[in-house]
Amino acid sequence: MSITSRVTILLNLNEGVADMLYKSLGPDNVKIPSDMDIKMNVTNDVLCIMVSSSNNPSRVTHTVDEILSHAQMILDVTQT
Repeated sequence: MSITSRVTILLNLNEGVADMLYKSLGPDNVKIPSDMDIKMNVTNDVLCIMVSSSNNPSRVTHTVDEILSHAQMILDVTQT
């Protein structure tokens, strides 16, 4: 039996910030394990990040934590 873990993050941001985060986080999500999938898109200043993995729920948890940490760091640096 295969178990797929999936988390969707919706970040409601100010004008232009969602696109900036999308462009900043994208290059970091290129080489990922074969059992993992990360998709991102921006619609109306909302950044949507979807992370899923089959048979490895902890990988999803750690990846979501890392993405949110990177997003916060990017926002902290660009908002000062």
